Amino acid sequence: MINVRNSATVATLAISLLCPRTALSAGSQGPGVLVVDRHAVIDRSKLGTDIRAQIMAYENKVDSDLEPEGTALRKEMDAFQSQSASLPPDVRARKTLALQQKQAAHEKKIRERENLIHGGEVVAGHAYLAAVTSVVHAILLERGASVVLDKSAVADGIDGLDITSEVIRRLDRKISSFKVPLVNPPAHEQLLATTVSHDSHR
Repeated sequence: MINVRNSATVATLAISLLCPRTALSAGSQGPGVLVVDRHAVIDRSKLGTDIRAQIMAYENKVDSDLEPEGTALRKEMDAFQSQSASLPPDVRARKTLALQQKQAAHEKKIRERENLIHGGEVVAGHAYLAAVTSVVHAILLERGASVVLDKSAVADGIDGLDITSEVIRRLDRKISSFKVPLVNPPAHEQLLATTVSHDSHR
């Protein structure tokens, strides 16, 4: 299943384009630098919470809809394994093929449902990123800063430059929810998801 807490689409969106690759010490910062905790924005904002809850609900629905079928299939396969040795070869071959086809069909249903959830996650991720970027950019201009860094990239705390709470407050006021659709993801996202899925089973 897709886990939104580990998703590259949502869980790393906020300010990700503004994050450096190396940590900076407080002494290297100038007045033109602000910091924001992107994970806190995702976890504590109404929009992040809403998107995450919808995706988790979709995943739970797939489990509740398809788990009974999966359980029944596993029981049927176990029963066949226990009696296959006593079956005539032709009967055993036909039964094996039938079970393989059932299993493939079941797995196809799961992939199709999960693909729709992933597509919705991509759409929601873009909407989330656009909203957060707009809020952060407005604060950056108001404070005359030149860059916003992710808090994880800053080695030491800097009083007065952390805008996380202000970002959350403004984001909650700007947009508190987004309807996550069930749609197929773009082709390049489907290829990425397939590649990741195959790699994870190696």
